Amino acid sequence: MGTTTLLPTLIQNLYVAYICDAFFNIIVSTCMTIATFKIAHSLMTNLYGFVVGLNACIAGTLDLLATFIVIDDHVLGLPPIQQYQVYSGFAVLFVVLYFCYKAMLLAFKTRQQDERNPASSFCR
Repeated sequence: MGTTTLLPTLIQNLYVAYICDAFFNIIVSTCMTIATFKIAHSLMTNLYGFVVGLNACIAGTLDLLATFIVIDDHVLGLPPIQQYQVYSGFAVLFVVLYFCYKAMLLAFKTRQQDERNPASSFCR
């Protein structure tokens, strides 16, 4: 995801920027659809609208806040190329944080399994 926002800043071609923006929007829409499905799968039917609406409201607010910080002259006021670099830095940071979280969950799950069944760890 970070690549689709960083690539236009490195190449500086308008067509590449449009193509990368289209891919970025496809990736974000796909991720939001999968996340909404996973959330909805674990909810009761009467809570679905509230949780999905709240999720969309929080996501829109965070997007607005990030855009305001990067664009507004009184805060950062960055030119367009540096805006894309900041956004790609955010995307890379969130991907790294997500993979660290998943690695910690996997390590924790493996550790719990080893504690429950210590004999199986010798058979590996």
